[in-house]
Amino acid sequence: MSFAYYKIDNITQDGCELYYKKPIDIAIHKATLMDSKHFYYFKSLNLIEYRALGQFNRVSKRSSNCRYNDYDYDVYEFTDDYISCSEKDNIYCIGIPESGEKMVKINGMLYQEYEVYMLSK
Repeated sequence: MSFAYYKIDNITQDGCELYYKKPIDIAIHKATLMDSKHFYYFKSLNLIEYRALGQFNRVSKRSSNCRYNDYDYDVYEFTDDYISCSEKDNIYCIGIPESGEKMVKINGMLYQEYEVYMLSK
Protein backbone atom coordinates (compact mmCIF):
# COMPACT_ATOMS: atom_id res chain seq x y z
CA MET A 1 0.00 0.00 0.00
CA SER A 2 1.21 3.52 -0.79
CA PHE A 3 1.12 6.43 1.65
CA ALA A 4 1.39 10.22 1.75
CA TYR A 5 2.25 12.51 4.66
CA TYR A 6 -0.07 15.43 5.42
CA LYS A 7 1.00 18.34 7.64
CA ILE A 8 -1.03 18.84 10.81
CA ASP A 9 -1.78 22.54 11.18
CA ASN A 10 -1.23 24.28 14.53
CA ILE A 11 0.38 21.30 16.28
CA THR A 12 4.12 20.93 16.91
CA GLN A 13 6.33 18.84 19.15
CA ASP A 14 9.58 20.33 20.44
CA GLY A 15 9.27 23.01 17.73
CA CYS A 16 8.98 20.43 14.92
CA GLU A 17 6.02 20.21 12.55
CA LEU A 18 3.92 17.04 12.75
CA TYR A 19 2.45 14.98 9.91
CA TYR A 20 -0.02 12.13 9.67
CA LYS A 21 0.46 9.16 7.37
CA LYS A 22 -2.58 8.38 5.20
CA PRO A 23 -3.03 5.69 2.52
CA ILE A 24 -3.13 7.09 -1.03
CA ASP A 25 -4.60 5.52 -4.17
CA ILE A 26 -2.03 5.38 -6.98
CA ALA A 27 -4.49 4.07 -9.60
CA ILE A 28 -6.32 6.60 -11.77
CA HIS A 29 -9.69 7.54 -10.28
CA LYS A 30 -12.21 10.41 -10.15
CA ALA A 31 -10.90 13.32 -8.11
CA THR A 32 -12.85 13.87 -4.91
CA LEU A 33 -10.46 16.30 -3.25
CA MET A 34 -7.84 18.66 -4.56
CA ASP A 35 -4.40 18.73 -2.94
CA SER A 36 -0.70 18.67 -3.78
CA LYS A 37 -0.43 14.91 -3.10
CA HIS A 38 -2.07 13.98 -6.42
CA PHE A 39 -1.39 14.46 -10.14
CA TYR A 40 -4.52 15.48 -12.05
CA TYR A 41 -5.93 14.75 -15.50
CA PHE A 42 -8.94 15.99 -17.49
CA LYS A 43 -11.13 13.71 -19.61
CA SER A 44 -14.37 14.94 -21.15
CA LEU A 45 -16.96 12.63 -22.65
CA ASN A 46 -15.86 13.29 -26.24
CA LEU A 47 -12.14 12.70 -25.55
CA ILE A 48 -10.52 9.27 -25.68
CA GLU A 49 -7.33 10.20 -23.85
CA TYR A 50 -6.64 12.00 -20.60
CA ARG A 51 -5.09 15.49 -20.74
CA ALA A 52 -2.49 16.15 -18.03
CA LEU A 53 -3.22 19.09 -15.74
CA GLY A 54 -0.40 18.70 -13.22
CA GLN A 55 -0.54 19.22 -9.49
CA PHE A 56 -3.24 21.31 -7.83
CA ASN A 57 -2.33 24.90 -6.92
CA ARG A 58 -5.54 26.66 -5.80
CA VAL A 59 -9.12 27.68 -6.57
CA SER A 60 -9.39 31.12 -8.17
CA LYS A 61 -11.63 33.23 -10.40
CA ARG A 62 -11.39 33.89 -14.13
CA SER A 63 -13.22 36.35 -16.31
CA SER A 64 -15.17 35.31 -19.40
CA ASN A 65 -13.76 38.36 -21.23
CA CYS A 66 -16.91 38.52 -23.28
CA ARG A 67 -17.58 42.10 -24.34
CA TYR A 68 -21.35 41.99 -23.92
CA ASN A 69 -21.73 39.34 -21.22
CA ASP A 70 -18.71 39.61 -18.93
CA TYR A 71 -18.83 37.44 -15.80
CA ASP A 72 -16.45 35.73 -13.39
CA TYR A 73 -16.36 31.99 -12.75
CA ASP A 74 -14.46 29.71 -10.36
CA VAL A 75 -11.62 27.54 -11.66
CA TYR A 76 -9.26 24.91 -10.30
CA GLU A 77 -5.69 26.01 -11.10
CA PHE A 78 -3.10 23.32 -11.74
CA THR A 79 0.58 23.61 -12.64
CA ASP A 80 -0.07 23.09 -16.37
CA ASP A 81 -3.64 24.29 -16.95
CA TYR A 82 -6.91 25.35 -15.31
CA ILE A 83 -10.41 23.84 -15.41
CA SER A 84 -13.78 25.38 -14.55
CA CYS A 85 -15.17 24.14 -11.23
CA SER A 86 -18.36 23.22 -13.07
CA GLU A 87 -16.39 20.47 -14.87
CA LYS A 88 -15.20 18.79 -11.66
CA ASP A 89 -16.79 15.47 -12.68
CA ASN A 90 -14.30 15.23 -15.58
CA ILE A 91 -11.20 15.57 -13.39
CA TYR A 92 -9.28 12.39 -12.53
CA CYS A 93 -6.16 11.87 -10.46
CA ILE A 94 -3.46 9.48 -9.29
CA GLY A 95 -1.81 9.64 -5.89
CA ILE A 96 1.86 10.53 -5.55
CA PRO A 97 3.30 8.20 -2.90
CA GLU A 98 5.99 9.41 -0.52
CA SER A 99 8.88 7.36 0.83
CA GLY A 100 8.87 8.74 4.36
CA GLU A 101 12.57 8.01 4.78
CA LYS A 102 13.09 11.12 6.94
CA MET A 103 9.92 10.63 9.00
CA VAL A 104 10.08 9.40 12.59
CA LYS A 105 6.97 7.79 14.08
CA ILE A 106 5.70 9.21 17.37
CA ASN A 107 4.56 6.19 19.36
CA GLY A 108 1.14 6.30 20.98
CA MET A 109 -0.03 9.39 19.09
CA LEU A 110 -2.85 9.40 16.53
CA TYR A 111 -4.46 12.16 14.48
CA GLN A 112 -7.90 11.36 13.03
CA GLU A 113 -7.10 7.63 13.42
CA TYR A 114 -3.79 7.95 11.50
CA GLU A 115 -0.26 7.52 12.89
CA VAL A 116 1.67 10.73 13.59
CA TYR A 117 5.23 11.43 12.39
CA MET A 118 7.79 14.23 12.54
CA LEU A 119 10.75 15.02 10.30
CA SER A 120 14.06 13.77 11.65
CA LYS A 121 16.70 16.42 12.23
